[in-house]
Amino acid sequence: MKTISTIIFDAYETIATNSPDQWRSSFGEICQKFQFHVDPTALWRTWKDFETRFRETRIGGVKERKNADFKSYQDAWHDCFVESFDVHNLNGDPNCATNLLIKHMSERELYEDVMPGLIKINKIWKTAVLSNADDGFLIPMLESHSLNFEAVLSSEKAKSYKPDASIFFRMLDILNVDASECVYVGDDPYADVFGASRAGFKTVWINRDERDYVTDIVEPDARISSFLELPLIVESMSRF
Repeated sequence: MKTISTIIFDAYETIATNSPDQWRSSFGEICQKFQFHVDPTALWRTWKDFETRFRETRIGGVKERKNADFKSYQDAWHDCFVESFDVHNLNGDPNCATNLLIKHMSERELYEDVMPGLIKINKIWKTAVLSNADDGFLIPMLESHSLNFEAVLSSEKAKSYKPDASIFFRMLDILNVDASECVYVGDDPYADVFGASRAGFKTVWINRDERDYVTDIVEPDARISSFLELPLIVESMSRF
């Protein structure tokens, strides 16, 4: 086995926060902006139902729609607002609502362990980010925290979503490395662990809040609760 040369990270809920409370806050702002007389959480849940359907049927979704047309988050979220506004009989601007979500996603904060962890990691390994995201919010979020990586690849740029293996192979081409040299770190057992393992990566599942591992498709090669644990884990992978 080759020595690990590169660590590739998921972005949201791995590097940056993306909690339900943050989404509720966004929908609260949307309801206030348009003066909707509807519970923001109810609107968010309706919108989320439509967004979940999109996730299930997109390229890389659970139904494995290989011939599906790619749709960005911006386009999908817009459509979800159109449908949600119709359900609740609301007169709102789906473009404006979508742009507000994109703005909030670009302003997400880093987890506290990320910066000190990356300082140690970057001394030894190349790093990159591979995320199911649009460039319109992913790039500004990384730049706002002055994060520099060897490469950043979004699903929008790759025209594919994890866990489809093609997005991981695209990253290998960009970095000009073999899968056997790479570790992928992410919070999602299906999109991150299953997806990266399909492409031949070593995988690390980051679980900061003691969640259950929710899929029996594949096990991660390692589990961590903080970025600070990662250097020792990757060093051990390089020895075997």
